[in-house]
Amino acid sequence: MGHRNYNRDLSQQAQMTFTSSAWPGWSPPSKGCVNSWCDHTQVVLVLAMNKRVLAVLVKANPADCKSAPKLRCLLDNPSGLAAGAHDVLWCFVAALQMGRTLILNSTPWHYTPNDRGWTEVLQPVAGPSCENAGSQNMVVDGYPGHEWGLKTRSRMRDLPASFAKDLVANHGEPYAWWYGQILAYIFRLQNSTRKLIEDFKMKNDYKHPIVAIHIRRTDKKEEAAFHDVTEYMQHAEEFYSSLALRGQQVQKRVFIATDDPEVITEIIQK
Repeated sequence: MGHRNYNRDLSQQAQMTFTSSAWPGWSPPSKGCVNSWCDHTQVVLVLAMNKRVLAVLVKANPADCKSAPKLRCLLDNPSGLAAGAHDVLWCFVAALQMGRTLILNSTPWHYTPNDRGWTEVLQPVAGPSCENAGSQNMVVDGYPGHEWGLKTRSRMRDLPASFAKDLVANHGEPYAWWYGQILAYIFRLQNSTRKLIEDFKMKNDYKHPIVAIHIRRTDKKEEAAFHDVTEYMQHAEEFYSSLALRGQQVQKRVFIATDDPEVITEIIQK
């Protein structure tokens, strides 16, 4: 795939992701404005933000990756998926701040123990011109930098200048929103992965609306307090109650992801 076609497809995919994402922390431009004007202004701002985000991401995929400045990220985090995702997020933010293209080496990662690594399930972080681009003009050491601690990673609290002002003025959680856009890009699925998910949903009658709950216990007993399944299910009840208040009568569905089979038994019994 050529660089131009790749960036066009990237823009189309990202546009679908960004324009369909909600802004839960959105703050109206003015408390006294007319609702219709507020709604229109918000839509205009969201679309403008999407274009600026796309501009930032497309710059991360140069036409000539061989000579472009690059930053290598060695993904070897031995912990859970979220910890690995956080490392890639930090590497991506650092690469953007340095004006470099992120080159992800995920072959040591325990989630993808083969030569394809990250791309076994997810699309490449960098464009096709970066395949076998070599190490010319590349920073190869220090990232993600587990040993550097919070002092170095505090640089993540930096928003792109092209949209920082508008984002801070109109969103209650600007950093969460910005990192969410990057993660939405990072976690673009391969078509084969998407098909596996769709096949699973069809086989298991997975329909919307649905509440998805992650209950992790085995390796978290020493890191977090225990929470009974009834605490989780309370949130599901509140979600369906909110739908009922809006006049939506739907079948209550819950999808449970857990590392402890006993969780399913507890939920059925209670």
